[in-house]
Amino acid sequence: MGTRRLHLLVVPTALALLLAGCGSKDAGPDPAPVADGLARGLASGDLSGVVFGGTTTPAQADQQYAATVADLGEVSPKVTVASVSKSSDTAATAT
Repeated sequence: MGTRRLHLLVVPTALALLLAGCGSKDAGPDPAPVADGLARGLASGDLSGVVFGGTTTPAQADQQYAATVADLGEVSPKVTVASVSKSSDTAATAT
């Protein structure tokens, strides 16, 4: 498998891991603005304005994301949120 193809598989995996860190146990506010902010951060490569759950800081997320996409060269990711839905009062999913 070529390096470019491998990275095209790694980026969606990194996105899924980053979204998993955005979860919360209470109903909380509407998750759509958070998902949109994450999409903007991933598209621009600047996650400093994204609040992550757990112990992940925006600076750590920036470093991890930069390492993930480093070998993509001049390719710029296009990231959009297709939908945000709540599967229950305690869980939200963005796709």
